[in-house]
Amino acid sequence: MHRDSVNSTLSFISRSRLHGRWKCGWPNTTDWQLRLVAPIAPNHNHLGTAFGGSLGAIAMLAGYSFLWLELQDLTCHLVVRRSSISFRRPVREEIIAICRRPNENDLLTFKSTLTRNGKARIAPGRNHRGRRVGRRRISGSFVALKEANTTSNEA
Repeated sequence: MHRDSVNSTLSFISRSRLHGRWKCGWPNTTDWQLRLVAPIAPNHNHLGTAFGGSLGAIAMLAGYSFLWLELQDLTCHLVVRRSSISFRRPVREEIIAICRRPNENDLLTFKSTLTRNGKARIAPGRNHRGRRVGRRRISGSFVALKEANTTSNEA
C-alpha cells in the first residue's frame, strides 16, 4: 500500500467523530492485512468486557479502511452490505481488529467489476481478537459504488 494513501486514511480516521469514542490506535498496514487496535477502557460494557457494538464497529472500520486504501478512488462509495459476528469468549483486554487481504483473484474480480459496472461487492477476510487468537469472528461484505451508481440498491 502506498504511504500517502495510508496517511490519508489515518487522517480520515483521526477526524472522524467515532475515533474519539472508540479510541482506535493507528492502523498497522502490510501488503496482506490492516490492523486496528482499541483499548478496552472506553469500549467496555457493565461487566467490564468489550461491548459487542464496539467489536463490530471496529472490525467494520478495519475492512472499510483496507478497501479504501486498496481502491484509492475518491469517486467510490464503500458501504457495508452484510455483517455477522460470533463471540467465543469475553474480551477483557485490548481489542485488535484485523482485515486480511482477500485472495488475488477475488480482488481482481472486484476491481474489474467495479470498473466495468460501476458497482461491485467483496468480502474481505476479517478477524477480531484480544491478546489470544480466536476470541471472535466477523464476516461480512462491502459494496463499492461509483458516484454515478450511488442510488443503486445492491451490487
